[in-house]
Amino acid sequence: MFKAFSKNWFIYTLGDGETGEIRYVGVAINPPERLTRHIRDAKKNMYDTHKDRWIRSQLERGLVPVLNVIDSGFGSKWAEREIFWIAKLKSEGKSLTNGTIGGEGWFGNKHSDKSKKLMSLAMTGKSHVV
Repeated sequence: MFKAFSKNWFIYTLGDGETGEIRYVGVAINPPERLTRHIRDAKKNMYDTHKDRWIRSQLERGLVPVLNVIDSGFGSKWAEREIFWIAKLKSEGKSLTNGTIGGEGWFGNKHSDKSKKLMSLAMTGKSHVV
C-alpha cells in the first residue's frame, strides 16, 4: 500500500534547460521547492545518481532544468501515476535519468527489509540473491 497524502501531490518532469527534452519524472507536494532541493543536492554532490550528474551538467552549462507539472491528485494514486508516466515517456523514447520504475517516493514511504537490502546491494554494485 502506498502512502496517501493529506495534500495534493504533483507528478512533474525535469527537462533540459536549453532543448526542453524531458530527462526525469518525479512526484512532490511542492514541485518548485523540490526542484530547488534537486539542484542543492546535485551541487553538494550528495548522491552519485544519473539524475544528479545530469543536473550538474546542466548547471555547468549555465542552465537550470525546466520543471513542468504533468499530473496531480490527492491520496495514494501518486505512485500509480508516477509509474505510469515513467513507463509512458520511456516508451516514447525519452532518455530518462530515473533509476527505478517509480512509486517509491521520498516522503516517508516505508520499504520492506527485503527492498532495503536490494537497494543497498544495487548501490554497491554487488550482485547477490536475496
